Amino acid sequence: FFSSRRRHTRCLSDWSSDVCSSDLTSTLTISAGTAGVFGWYGSFWDNTTQTAATTTTAYVVTINSSDGHDGVTVEGGSRITVANAAIYNLATSIQVTNTDTQAHDATFWLRKNGSDITQSASVITVPSTHGGKNGHYLFYVDLIQQLAAGDYLEIVWAADDTHLKLETIAAGVSPTHPLSPSVIVSVTQV
Repeated sequence: FFSSRRRHTRCLSDWSSDVCSSDLTSTLTISAGTAGVFGWYGSFWDNTTQTAATTTTAYVVTINSSDGHDGVTVEGGSRITVANAAIYNLATSIQVTNTDTQAHDATFWLRKNGSDITQSASVITVPSTHGGKNGHYLFYVDLIQQLAAGDYLEIVWAADDTHLKLETIAAGVSPTHPLSPSVIVSVTQV
């Protein structure tokens, strides 16, 4: 294991005084993993639109891109797989769109090694179309799981109406803004 001690300096100002904490010493001890890595991680997203063909089927959320990873990968387009035993935080945001004139519900949950994780489901209501625009809801969840080497997680969803979809929204031109992926996932060792 690797330990480091760092001295932190921070200056704070307000209208009456300046305080500089350089005279204060704090110690931060960090344990590194293999080859000095400070935690396994993965940053992923999907830039396709994912639809629900029926309301009686659970769909596994797909992930097709990565912004970097170490010890965490996506296998088979949906299995978020860890190479090392540890406790991990999975955070995901999912852009859900409703093209109907009625509000509809979507349910999201996690699977570990192909089995549903109890008490991991969240139900959201996606607003209806309004003013000629689709209803949108940005679903976000943050869950912690203890995983063994080789374990995998999958995000699963179901819709109560086929008008719901996980939509990638194109980049805008006026004003300019980046593409909004249908799914963003980050996994970090805690």
